[in-house]
Amino acid sequence: MINPLEIHEIMAGVGWHIPLFVSHKTRDFAQDFQPRHLAAVIKCVVFGTWFSRHFYGRFTRASWSHRKDTTQEISYCKSYEQTAIICDMLLCDLPYLHITFQGTREINVIQPALKSLSRLKVLKLSRADFATADQLPQVLSQNKDLQELKLYQPFGLSVFDGSVELSITYVNFSGIWEDNMGIIQLIRHCPNLETLDVPGRGCPTTNLAQSIKDRCLKLIFIKCGLLREVDVILLIRAPPRLTKLHTDLCSFSTKVCDALLGHAGWIKEICLSFTAAIGESVQSANRILTSCPNLRQLKVVFDGYSGSQDYGPVNVWQNEPWKCTKLKSLHLYGLVRDWTCGSPLLVQ
Repeated sequence: MINPLEIHEIMAGVGWHIPLFVSHKTRDFAQDFQPRHLAAVIKCVVFGTWFSRHFYGRFTRASWSHRKDTTQEISYCKSYEQTAIICDMLLCDLPYLHITFQGTREINVIQPALKSLSRLKVLKLSRADFATADQLPQVLSQNKDLQELKLYQPFGLSVFDGSVELSITYVNFSGIWEDNMGIIQLIRHCPNLETLDVPGRGCPTTNLAQSIKDRCLKLIFIKCGLLREVDVILLIRAPPRLTKLHTDLCSFSTKVCDALLGHAGWIKEICLSFTAAIGESVQSANRILTSCPNLRQLKVVFDGYSGSQDYGPVNVWQNEPWKCTKLKSLHLYGLVRDWTCGSPLLVQ
């Protein structure tokens, strides 16, 4: 006999109709966010399945919509009862988790519950204020299958006091580098890292590049904010096999292009935005197209004031045949002024 709890469609229908808000006892037209019933349903199913993640998504979206004083995706509950619900849900051993904190006190309150997790695959912490250097390592070291770590505007991660190698393949850090230099130590504990997404401003590129070169030999995708030429070259040369690069530059210079061509046989995707030296950037873009046989996507965008910029010779695209036979997407914006020579490349 079929168990109704194992039918995804039925469970999804039930979960979506469980009320999350109840009328306030003393204030007219006011509602309190009370997700305990949904939390109870979530605890009754096996996490990691489609419908359990479906329910958890509804819980987090509802808590976000209830909060009117923040634009964060998911809110950390304030009241004692809601804190208890969060801890109960954590004790269910979630595989996917995104919590937005509001202070050190709150992460300390649920730290024991966080430490109990062992099946996390994706962890996103927003505005977490780490009071000690071992708070984050304690959580990460318990989850052997953790693949993605996203840290949005963390505080106090000046040191990462960990000793265990992590299975993480994706790290996304968005915050202030000078307050969170422990990110460099974290990366050194991720030998399986494949994708790194970090801000450019204040980036300690020398230390970061050295950590990648020493410990992250599987890294293939770097995404970074605005960098100086010397810094982006350091990052490009750090991994042995770079296939994707997304970054902002002052110019797509010859030196940057030379560094990328060191991975010519591997490069599949390049997305660059620059603000100066259009002529040199045009020539660099053309060199990529003529030298990277596995290139699938090239996006080069001029994001500055054109003014009296030198666009270079109009026939630069016709100098050599392109070798990128696998190219699927080409986006060149601002690299030409008035193209009238009849070339098939008419992309602005």
